[in-house]
Amino acid sequence: MSKKSSLALLVLVLAAMCLPVVSIYAWQKMQPAPDEASKIATDFIKVSPTYRFDGIEGSMNVSSTVLGQTFASPSFWIVTVEFDCSHSGYGNRTGQMVLEAIQHHIAVVHVASGQVTVAVIDGGWDELNCVML
Repeated sequence: MSKKSSLALLVLVLAAMCLPVVSIYAWQKMQPAPDEASKIATDFIKVSPTYRFDGIEGSMNVSSTVLGQTFASPSFWIVTVEFDCSHSGYGNRTGQMVLEAIQHHIAVVHVASGQVTVAVIDGGWDELNCVML
């Protein structure tokens, strides 16, 4: 193998080794920071049907924000938001019989690339599609 071929091969191998580092850096620049992901999740919950119907102002709290562990891109943030409502149930309950009792909710919200992709309340209510799971 000639000296030029060896040098070209070395450059190619080094470039290939740098690709994962560059990809991780680019992904980090795409993803919001944990605080931004928490804000995106709480902003979503504030305008969601369940909270908008009878959410108690001041009861909302982010209890955790963790990076979702995936093998495929894009990764996402898992934000857990807790809040109280003044009636039982989920979604917009206008015209329905509801029990007047403070109900504590736990919402698990996935944030990927700055958008909410999953929002499940109490492990059984899909807040994005307003259906029971």
